[in-house]
Amino acid sequence: ANTVTGVYVYGFPTLSSADSEVGVAVVAGASDGTATSGQTIGSAFTATVRDGTTTRAPINGVPVKFEVKDKSIGGGQLLPNNASPTDTTDDPIIVDTSNREVTNPRPGKILYVQTAGSGTATIGYEVGSVGRRQVVIVSAVGETEEVEAITAAAPERVLSVHTNRKQPGSSNRYDLITRVTDDGENAPNVIVTFSTVKGLLTNTPAGGSPVTLETVAEVADSEGLAQVIYDAGDNTGALDVIATVAKTGTAAPTDVNNRIRITINAGSGSVTPTTNQQQQQQGTGRNVLSFNLGTSISGNTGDEINLQATARDQDGFTVPQVPVTFTISDSDVG
Repeated sequence: ANTVTGVYVYGFPTLSSADSEVGVAVVAGASDGTATSGQTIGSAFTATVRDGTTTRAPINGVPVKFEVKDKSIGGGQLLPNNASPTDTTDDPIIVDTSNREVTNPRPGKILYVQTAGSGTATIGYEVGSVGRRQVVIVSAVGETEEVEAITAAAPERVLSVHTNRKQPGSSNRYDLITRVTDDGENAPNVIVTFSTVKGLLTNTPAGGSPVTLETVAEVADSEGLAQVIYDAGDNTGALDVIATVAKTGTAAPTDVNNRIRITINAGSGSVTPTTNQQQQQQGTGRNVLSFNLGTSISGNTGDEINLQATARDQDGFTVPQVPVTFTISDSDVG
């Protein structure tokens, strides 16, 4: 007969670090941004399971699941040995999904570790070659937490359109604002370059004098935002402003995420961001009639005006399920 050993837990158990009620502990070598691809880190992640009594006593014998989020070859992997392949004195007890000990466990993307007498489950980690922030998912007693191994790799820098709108009361001036992020977090003090071949751009430097040219630079603020003013002048139709930002660790923008195109439909009163993957064109209509880009619409008070927007890709094909926001920018419009 097969025998499976279970663990009786009082109250509502919790998943935490060894010295705190919140958070799974990450060793300094895996969290300080110094780890390099292929490096092995012993005892990289440590989770503690506690019972639900007032003393919050640690529980041994509970399986804790460690899972590398990136399943690609370049993602990291978990190590069944914490110190070295030849020193097994501090190795964790690797178990299967039924909490039975596994003999001769191998590195992998998912490993289960049984908590020791101190209630802790610890696992080693081999740093992957993909991504600066490498996520490991830790699960036990019905709770799940994501922790990160932060490597020495450069963060992923992304440039996107934050705001694009016509200035109130103006027929040809537009506020353009981009956002710069590194690993999804706002990146301040990054230089964003805006350029156009039709019209002029004016930057808004903090503490400096504005400059109006076809190409201007603006430093992102504390929220990663960089703003310029675009003056279309007498130009009409679809007008482009190109925004670029240097990829982390390089002198010039080389990544597609760091170069975006903002298309202004001068004359129709709309501004839309575009990328290599998505392009939006705005159309307007009144009642059952259709109007081309750049056509102004007039009517009497109380008339109903139907507005229609069509999203197209770079080849001109329509794209479904693209969110479109309609905004009234002129103060005299109801």
